[in-house]
Amino acid sequence: MGHPKVASCAVIAVSHPKWEERPLLVVVPRQTDDPPVLEEIHEMMLEHLAKWQLPDAMECVEDLPLTATGKVSKLTLRKRFADYVLPDAG
Repeated sequence: MGHPKVASCAVIAVSHPKWEERPLLVVVPRQTDDPPVLEEIHEMMLEHLAKWQLPDAMECVEDLPLTATGKVSKLTLRKRFADYVLPDAG
């Protein structure tokens, strides 16, 4: 079951100053005037993941790039967010 404010999403690894890479959640919100909040998504994900596995940040986008077979193109997302650096969480 997904989050009610999320139409689709993907998680990619991005640079982190301490851990080299950490997860970034890329979300297409159902409504742009009422986007999801990362903490809400964390609460839902904690049922399935350990706290250290949760994404450190979230970016909202209009749509996710797709491959010719209709799957999310994580390669394209990684290129798009190549310069994205997560803050050092300590």
